[in-house]
Amino acid sequence: MTGAPDWPVDHLRAVGRTYRAARGRGLDQLQSVDKAEAAYLAAGGPALDARATVLAIVAHLAREHGDWLFGPAQEWVERHGTREPTHGDLFDPPESIA
Repeated sequence: MTGAPDWPVDHLRAVGRTYRAARGRGLDQLQSVDKAEAAYLAAGGPALDARATVLAIVAHLAREHGDWLFGPAQEWVERHGTREPTHGDLFDPPESIA
């Protein structure tokens, strides 16, 4: 990677692969970052400022390897015809009790 910050390779891989897979499954950005943060911590990343570090890693990967990072998300959009997955309203009850 050109000018890559000094993140351990296993942290970069954990964040990148997890974020990429989550977006490819149609998860929204927040859910994808949540999953990437969990992967970062599981890979031994320090808990202090974990969210900020994950966001910085995702931003770096987007600049340096955007086609790779967002390819599965673009394929999801092409299959489903929408930019983001649709979710029910925050206050909509589950169908099982509606």
